[in-house]
Amino acid sequence: MAQPLPAGQIQTATETSAQCQAGALPASRRLPTDLAEATLSARQSLANKLLVLAVLGLAAGAYAYSMDRSLVANETYSALAAFQPSIGLVAQNALRFDPGKPVLYHILLHWFCGIFGHSEASIRAMSMFFGVATLALLFALGQDLFGFGIGIVAALLWAFNPEAVATARLGRMYTLFTTLALAHVLALSRLRYKQTLSASALAGLAGGAMLYTHLDGVLIIAADCVVVVREFRRDGRSLTLPFRHFSRSRLPRHVPCCSLTGSTGSARRSSIRPRSNWSLECWRALRFYG
Repeated sequence: MAQPLPAGQIQTATETSAQCQAGALPASRRLPTDLAEATLSARQSLANKLLVLAVLGLAAGAYAYSMDRSLVANETYSALAAFQPSIGLVAQNALRFDPGKPVLYHILLHWFCGIFGHSEASIRAMSMFFGVATLALLFALGQDLFGFGIGIVAALLWAFNPEAVATARLGRMYTLFTTLALAHVLALSRLRYKQTLSASALAGLAGGAMLYTHLDGVLIIAADCVVVVREFRRDGRSLTLPFRHFSRSRLPRHVPCCSLTGSTGSARRSSIRPRSNWSLECWRALRFYG
């Protein structure tokens, strides 16, 4: 331990900093600097959290503007399916009148409107909530990959993007799909650094749910397979492979794109039959290459 400094000696800030780093000053004299750094870090953390909350709040306000306007044409398909009295009828109407958009969104909207009512605002409110959730997940992904600055900029750029505002104010499944896709990608990103059961389960569940929301989810699952193959070719192992043990058991056995046939002249219960066996071949290909 160095001898105490003589009284009255004046040192520059550089010398003091060097002695603190070398441990030449007692802990009692280093404590104020540590407290100042801790206070600054706590204030910065609080400011970051408030900034994120402000972005989410402003986006929610923008998305909620004029939600009680009349429904447009494609929103009526969502309302028609969601307003059915049973889950079975919800699924049948969704597949009949809204092909290519499987039934998960319509079932969730059915439950949501059962709680909050059947007004135009209620039909669009669920899309608004998932739109805000999309921003939170986008910020989390950007922060994990590039830091807080990039994460908040990415959230800001998407929050007030005209496409994001339009989909968040529309009673359709697009914000639900982007939420599930971002949750899936975020879980895969974290699996590359730390393989945990929760991240694997989230990646698998979100990946499976994408296919029951919109058939574009097939493209994301295919991209996952490409990543796995690339990791095996480069490193001989895959860090993102564990999620597939969860997703494979939850993926549909066929791509849920069906046609409904009914009787002519009378309304009877429609039967669901696959259009062709091409979907089975696609599923077998995904199982083989995945």
